[in-house]
Amino acid sequence: MTYEIPPELLARHTETYNTLAPEYERRVPQKHAAAGERVRRLGRFVASNGSVLEVGCGVGLNLLWLVRQGFSCTGIDCSEEMVRLARRRNPGVDVVLGDFLSYDLAGSFDAIVADAVIHLFPEPGVRAFMVKCRGLLSPSGVLYLATTVGTSSCAGWKVKSDFPGGLMRYRQEWTRQEFSALLTNGGWSILDYWESVDAQGKHWMSVVAGLA
Repeated sequence: MTYEIPPELLARHTETYNTLAPEYERRVPQKHAAAGERVRRLGRFVASNGSVLEVGCGVGLNLLWLVRQGFSCTGIDCSEEMVRLARRRNPGVDVVLGDFLSYDLAGSFDAIVADAVIHLFPEPGVRAFMVKCRGLLSPSGVLYLATTVGTSSCAGWKVKSDFPGGLMRYRQEWTRQEFSALLTNGGWSILDYWESVDAQGKHWMSVVAGLA
């Protein structure tokens, strides 16, 4: 299926994450352990020399851990500042500036990592995201997704309250049941699931899923 992110949404997200990139960089030490844990758990399902695509790679912390584990990595992000920091952290890694849904990525991958990404799309964009991931994965490939635990289903423009500046971005809340249904109804098999709380007190749910 084809879906084009509304230009105003893409522009707002790009502006917001360009502005917040230095703060994301400042918080890297708080996030090191969690990044290492997710890569360790992902590594149970991917060969040590496998190819990994990270969508919304941010400042490149997950990429750093993925490279350390021996994976061949590619990153993509729509924020110029995030890409700059990711490239600085991961010299030699292919980090692409672009919108995942419209960017033409060649080849296939043994794993796709999308940490805190799917909640930035409206529902049609999420469906298109999942379809594109299926098309980019090798037959035995796996998908890592993470989003916060929502107490109810809601979506719209919200202030990113855990960061300074009162910046807005589109945000969708997923309950545990909705998150699970997104995968199982889409033909994915849940291989691993866990929950965690970050340094800001946000409650996250993470999943590694394979093609059913």
